[in-house]
Amino acid sequence: MKDLKIEVKIPMEAIEEVLITAMEGGSNYWYFMDGQSHCHYWLSQEIKEGRLERNESIHYQWMDAMFQGCPHKISIYDAEEVHEEDEELSELEPLGHLTMESIAKGLKLAQEDYSEQFSQHIPEYNDGDGDSADVLFQLMIMGDIVYG
Repeated sequence: MKDLKIEVKIPMEAIEEVLITAMEGGSNYWYFMDGQSHCHYWLSQEIKEGRLERNESIHYQWMDAMFQGCPHKISIYDAEEVHEEDEELSELEPLGHLTMESIAKGLKLAQEDYSEQFSQHIPEYNDGDGDSADVLFQLMIMGDIVYG
């Protein structure tokens, strides 16, 4: 028997929920994020020049910028490595980058290989938690489950 392939439209609110749940709970033990300030600045300039408006319903400004097309990647590092090495971030290798493209790839992987965790958040919240959001976040950043 052949598999049935379908596409799922994912609202930005669902992506925001996954990211916030992961970053403020399920993933905060392993990641360090750098680059949000580039997206803040980009969005501020776009607003100043009248091309975009801030979507106040999105909790974080850098996330709003990313959703609106910020061209800057947000680098994700191993938190333990950042704190132990005491080096400049430019000298460390990031685990990956958070972009709309990496989010799409990670969610596709989750849909195919981690359907239970995927369905707890997508297309809308359905009893997801920090652990399930962490799985999705790791897939978005690294394309694999590395921690936990």
